[in-house]
Amino acid sequence: MLALGAIDVAFDVDFSAKSSDAEDLTFAAALERAGGYAMLAAFKQTAADGTTFFNLPLPLFGDHAEIVTVNVTADADGRVRTYPYGVTLQGTAYPSLASSLSRISGPVDEPIVIDFSIDPNSVTRISAGDVLSGKVPRELVENRQVVIGSTAIELRDLFLVPHHGLMPGAMLQILATETMKQGRVPKPAGMVPVLALVLLIAVASALVGGRWSLLGQIAGLLAVALAAELLALTLQLSPGLLLNTAAVDAALLGFGLAAAAREIQQRRRLHAEAAAERDAMQRILDRVIADNFDGVLVIDHRGRILAASRLAESLLGDSLLGKTVPGSLPAALESEIAAILSKEVGLTSTGTQDLEIETGAHERRILEYAITLSDIHPQGQAFPDRVVCVTFRDITERRASEEKLKYLAQHDPLTGAFSRLE
Repeated sequence: MLALGAIDVAFDVDFSAKSSDAEDLTFAAALERAGGYAMLAAFKQTAADGTTFFNLPLPLFGDHAEIVTVNVTADADGRVRTYPYGVTLQGTAYPSLASSLSRISGPVDEPIVIDFSIDPNSVTRISAGDVLSGKVPRELVENRQVVIGSTAIELRDLFLVPHHGLMPGAMLQILATETMKQGRVPKPAGMVPVLALVLLIAVASALVGGRWSLLGQIAGLLAVALAAELLALTLQLSPGLLLNTAAVDAALLGFGLAAAAREIQQRRRLHAEAAAERDAMQRILDRVIADNFDGVLVIDHRGRILAASRLAESLLGDSLLGKTVPGSLPAALESEIAAILSKEVGLTSTGTQDLEIETGAHERRILEYAITLSDIHPQGQAFPDRVVCVTFRDITERRASEEKLKYLAQHDPLTGAFSRLE
């Protein structure tokens, strides 16, 4: 690669184990001819039992090349996001591959955040077969830095990274290098802008919480979340600041849950008020029916007496409430109620009629009554219920007066004889 004009050649390959003597000598001679412009990888790894191993190039190779580290550390979720300026191996500090290629140094073991917005497809790839066969055009390599590493899945030199998924180790080294070279090392923006955003969201939420609907508040919070992500992206691309939007998202989630809790509490309060108002109205209606001067009976479609006035109970029987029609009312009245309940369409009122009954005190009373059929539609019920309302009044005295007047009109009041005026 140096013969084709490459500036630097870095190997992301383990050279800590011997090969054949001839091959090792040949590679060492090539490194010597490179004149120090080749870099060999070193790294440390930890075994399952906690033992740490240091992999350094063989001294035969290390004497003719710069030793650089290629260590990367994954976060708790298994993704690699950061990259160190260097690593300390066996008490010696070595620069990282990216730090050496970019000529930018920093505190050893201090990580930087890799800018994964750099497109890996912008990196030129050359196969080892083309290099060995001499098929690589000079213009692809001249005045460029070259990183040599494996990309085959079988070699398992792959890392999980944000945005791109699985990425070969050599490409990860290149993205870290470009992050440093292009001055795109993101720096934490700190908690001040995050706290300012959270405070702003809290104030806005308090101002609009009682005015906007729950759907409007959720839409507003989603818009703020999107705006925060756009702000974070802008800060990362321009001044290179990392805004921790996780805290903002957590605050938005909290405000959203609080809005939902307020909505639930408000609906419960309205429901309780509506229920109290409904119960109060029901009590008023029950009192109106009970205190009515006329007799009133309300009967549902199953023949159960839902309401009865005091006059109705005094004339037709005590404790009518909750009883069913068969056996509780006069037979003539029961038959008419059953008949009107059985009608699907048509007559909804019988008009006024007379009915003679005998009370519990064995008094004969005459009632003038009317039966009205109504359909009600309970909330949440597909089909209506039928309700019969029977209203009546005691006309016994009125009829007696009418009969007396009729008698007097036809008879002499003293003798009882038929009047000649008739």
